[in-house]
Amino acid sequence: MAFSDDRETFTATISASGSLSAAVPLGGKALVGIMMAATGSGDFDANTVSLQFNVSMDGTTYELLKDNDGSLVKVVVAENNTLGATHLAPDKFAAWRFVKISTHKADEAVQAQTAKTEFTLITAKVTG
Repeated sequence: MAFSDDRETFTATISASGSLSAAVPLGGKALVGIMMAATGSGDFDANTVSLQFNVSMDGTTYELLKDNDGSLVKVVVAENNTLGATHLAPDKFAAWRFVKISTHKADEAVQAQTAKTEFTLITAKVTG
């Protein structure tokens, strides 16, 4: 699978007291990276240990994204409750039209955020 150098960014926001962002349309592109938005969206709630990805083809029905072996695709949050620029495996996202970001505790239960949390999603066009 090949990807163009043309990158596009989108913002995904989880509201205060929420644990799931609104849908982000990928528009024929694959998600290749994620980072905390630069606009001072604050740290994660102290109990948040991972981000997971809810994906959809139709924008209505969402499922948690899993690897071929059935394990959840997730990004681990740093011990200081922040997220640096993180590379994602684009082949895991290439098939999906929409994605939502969700925050989770160590036991995989959802974790509501105490403040609005914004993410910058980086996408690349699939070229082959």
